[in-house]
Amino acid sequence: MLSKVARSLAAMLLVLATSAGALAQSVFYPVKEPDFLTSVNGLFTTGGQYRDANNGVLQDSWSMLVRWQGDNMVANPVVYDLGMFTGLHVAPTTQWQRGLQPEHPSGTPGVQLYGYEAGMLINTWSVPHRFIEGGGYNDMYGYAWSPALRPEAFLRRSGYGAAFSTQLVLQAEIAVPWFASWAYVNGAWVQSPNSGAYGDGQAALFAYLEDRSHPWLPPIALVALAWGNRAGACPADARGAVAYDYPAGVWFGASGMCTTDIMTKFYGATTERVPFSDRRFFRIHVTPQNWTNLIRRINAQGPQCAPNCPPTGYSEDPGQYRLQYAGVIAEVVLLENGAPANASPLRQSSMGLNIRGVGIYQSN
Repeated sequence: MLSKVARSLAAMLLVLATSAGALAQSVFYPVKEPDFLTSVNGLFTTGGQYRDANNGVLQDSWSMLVRWQGDNMVANPVVYDLGMFTGLHVAPTTQWQRGLQPEHPSGTPGVQLYGYEAGMLINTWSVPHRFIEGGGYNDMYGYAWSPALRPEAFLRRSGYGAAFSTQLVLQAEIAVPWFASWAYVNGAWVQSPNSGAYGDGQAALFAYLEDRSHPWLPPIALVALAWGNRAGACPADARGAVAYDYPAGVWFGASGMCTTDIMTKFYGATTERVPFSDRRFFRIHVTPQNWTNLIRRINAQGPQCAPNCPPTGYSEDPGQYRLQYAGVIAEVVLLENGAPANASPLRQSSMGLNIRGVGIYQSN
């Protein structure tokens, strides 16, 4: 399997097709390869906004973070097979699953960790609806580094102290077998399996990077969409999205599995819109030039939106950036008339997915 290959090799040689159709060889250097989890106790967490002190992200560890779905969401094992919705079947279930109690096999939410694999089931029918600033109900599986151990994102150092420029690479195998949303209309609940009229679902690779030359500035997030029920085609102008989640939050650059000004796709599956049960391999590269493009666009927006957006003034030098946290996120946003309505009692959504072999690399 891809995850086992990735874990066993210190460097991978892959043949990648260039835009001209020629073949080029790239070397992959591990930043954090997939770990085979044999004990998951303590790895299930809850938390708030990423910039909050209580964000729930474990340091120097993998973690399964459940947000905005109740503080006790992961306090209890789950007996029923969450795999009916996530596609990941584990045994014994109570060893590898955590979630809402009391549970019900109709789909009460929960999460799974099992070896190289993870599963997520979000279901707003079962949790109190609330306002969520800057996003939706979400689960995040990833690895985070403590400040002293944060790796450089775009530099690789030899044993002799020399450094050379690299690309940042995020990858994972992902399947999204289940998504549906509902609206209460004229006295009855109406289901919309995948249209996006009542709910927005997304599964994406993500990373947070910090500017070590400006440590007071917020981190910057990268989001590479693997699945989204409202996902569009790759942009004709090849420009990724650049925005911020909320005024006290973070700037982010987002794209589908496309080559844009802020991300580069060499190999792997394209962004999907319809649920699929077979795991597909998703990978995105961020070149130093991609990163510089993103920073320039963020810095250019700052004067136009201040003080109602996060501060700007980031370094344009990719060598100044270190990784804080990276992995896969699943998120559901309830919608009314196309706008976020997470607090609405008239909307519901449910989403299940599974992932394997989450890895963070550098490549030449």
